[in-house]
Order: sequence, then structure tokens, then C-alpha cells
Amino acid sequence: MMAWLSAIPVDKKGKPQQPRRETYQGGIPEAGPLGYLVEYFYDLGQSQSTGNGFAPVSWQEVKAWRDLRGIYFEYWELKLLRDMSCAYVVMYAQAQNPKCNIPKAAAESILAKRKK
Repeated sequence: MMAWLSAIPVDKKGKPQQPRRETYQGGIPEAGPLGYLVEYFYDLGQSQSTGNGFAPVSWQEVKAWRDLRGIYFEYWELKLLRDMSCAYVVMYAQAQNPKCNIPKAAAESILAKRKK
């Protein structure tokens, strides 16, 4: 969801359009019991810059960040942070297409919240 909101769609001629976060009027889904990992994800950084654009945060970056933070993590937590970075980069690239819809899981979560 955050990658989708961060993306700036580009038209067929390569001209940037208005950023999605400026036009989106829905809510942001709750992170639930793993919300602490979302906070860590933003602390770590969603992606890293390379000579070819954005890439997922490398395992070396995850390890360096963990060592600097001095926090013990279970392996599954670190893997999830890395997976979140991979998903972020993929969604960011897809969301540059103006026809890319809001991610399905985020949309379902927002709709379910509105029904309550």
C-alpha cells in the first residue's frame, strides 16, 4: 500500500503525473499485531538505491541495521522485513503504471473497516 501511494504514475510518453498520495482519499489499513515490524521496516528503509534504480534492502543492510539497533530478532522477523522490502520494490515499479489499482489486500482491509 505504501509503495503504491509513494509511486508517481508515468503516462505513455514518460511524463510524470500527479503523485498518488495527493489524489488518494481512502484510509490506510491497520498493521495489526505485527505493527511493530512496520515501524522497524520504516526505520530500516523500504529499499536501497543502486546504479539501476531501487532494489530491495540487502541482507547485509538488514544485518548492519540489526547490529546497530542492538535488538534481538527472530529469523522470521528479519525474513519478513526483507520480504516487505522485496514487495515494496515490486509494487513501486508496478504502481508507476497509471492503470495500476490499489493493492487488493489493502483495499479489502479498508472496505471491511468501513462496513463496521
